[in-house]
Amino acid sequence: MPIRPVAKTFWKLQVNMINRRIPVAVALLVCFLCTASQAQQLTFDAFTEVENIQNNVGVLNTWDVNTTSNWILPTNAQAKFKFGDSVTFGSPDGGIDLLNPLFAVNVEANFTAVDKVNQMTLGQTPVGLRYSFQGNAIQGNSLVVNNSLGGAFDNGTNIFGSVVMSSTFIGTLDGTGTISASSFNAKSGIIAVNLAGSGGFTMDNVGSSAISVTLSGTGNTFSGGTNVNVGTLNANSAGSLGTGSVSVASGATLNFGASNVVSDSATLSVSGTLNVSSFSDSVGVVTLSGGTINGTGTLNATSLALQSGTISANLAGSAALTKTGAGTVTLTGTNTYSGGTTVSEGTLIASSIGTGNVSVTNGAFLQTDLTLGAGQVLGGSGTLTGNLVFNSGAILNLDPGLTNIMTITGTMSFTNFKLTSLTGFDWQNATAGTYRLLNGGSATFDATSNTFDNQFNLGGGRFGYFQSGSLDLIITAVPEPSSLALLLVGGLGLTIRRRVRL
Repeated sequence: MPIRPVAKTFWKLQVNMINRRIPVAVALLVCFLCTASQAQQLTFDAFTEVENIQNNVGVLNTWDVNTTSNWILPTNAQAKFKFGDSVTFGSPDGGIDLLNPLFAVNVEANFTAVDKVNQMTLGQTPVGLRYSFQGNAIQGNSLVVNNSLGGAFDNGTNIFGSVVMSSTFIGTLDGTGTISASSFNAKSGIIAVNLAGSGGFTMDNVGSSAISVTLSGTGNTFSGGTNVNVGTLNANSAGSLGTGSVSVASGATLNFGASNVVSDSATLSVSGTLNVSSFSDSVGVVTLSGGTINGTGTLNATSLALQSGTISANLAGSAALTKTGAGTVTLTGTNTYSGGTTVSEGTLIASSIGTGNVSVTNGAFLQTDLTLGAGQVLGGSGTLTGNLVFNSGAILNLDPGLTNIMTITGTMSFTNFKLTSLTGFDWQNATAGTYRLLNGGSATFDATSNTFDNQFNLGGGRFGYFQSGSLDLIITAVPEPSSLALLLVGGLGLTIRRRVRL
């Protein structure tokens, strides 16, 4: 096995030896019981023999945690570490606790395919000291990073059942290797090493929100999702949130430090605060329930399911926006999503909405100035709080019985508005009468619209036109006087022309 640089200090089995006055036999008995079952604790002791380190005395050693021969001598003297020694993990019955190093520690793994530790704990280190893992990868039921400045995993893919970074971990886990687990739980620290496996990444520290974690691995592939239940998570590199769904709970914060930190197909659920900053990301479904999405960047989504909250980031992509719930959603960004807007419940306040059809359900409110173009459909029987511009080719979809119609609180402007611009209501077979199509303010029309002076011939002696004010459709059994006069003048002109020819 290659020899690795090691702590310039002594190791000992951690036992409760007050001033080292416990008899040797008792100490050896405690040692035997510890190694036989529970976690074996290797302590980097402050009791050094400097001359052995400085004079390079002794033989380079591999310290095997499967035995006690290298780290508790038969005479119970302190084992003497020498610069260049390394520690080898094998297959102990219990766990391994690495505690209190005085110098940087290099750990060599020597596992076979079936070897596994129960739990490996990285303990407290003085300022500036870290663990370094080299050689073969480590396998274990759990990895606990506690009171430590972390370490570098340069030893391939390390596989654990669970990985826990405690709230007192203030350092960095990094390295060229990978940590794979079925669950990751972090309360503080910087995680730059790549994370993999089926596990989800969770920030959860009951009773405290003053925690912060940074993910900056450039090759994270964990697939169990990311759950920010408390504190602040900084996602500082593309793909740092793996491939699963992402949720931000009420009171928690997720900060984007790069573009494309979320998987393209992932669901992004926000009840707390998401700071997109100036970055852009393509995601799957975006849900908002009482939270805030801040920033000047852009979220390209496949669906937008909004209940309440505020979004200042730009919303784009093929998404259809649906507003549900009794609450209010406020959009202040420049929105270009193309799947349409449906306000089913509550209120949607928007400085702009995307393209596509617009529907406001009875009892719901859309507060915006709405401009519709060719092919866009306006429907529903709710309230548009704002002005309506209805350009040529736009469609007004009506309740067949006209019992529930939309209310427009602002002005209404129609260009090239024809009876053929209406769907839902069977105007072609309607009898003579006045039909209210939209409630609200003054409606104005251009000269190409079907107004009083440009009535639409429905056949069967019936004519129809739109009337300003609240938008009304008037159907008459014969053309109104001005149209009739035009018809008579036209007929008279044709008669005179024929007589002249005779």
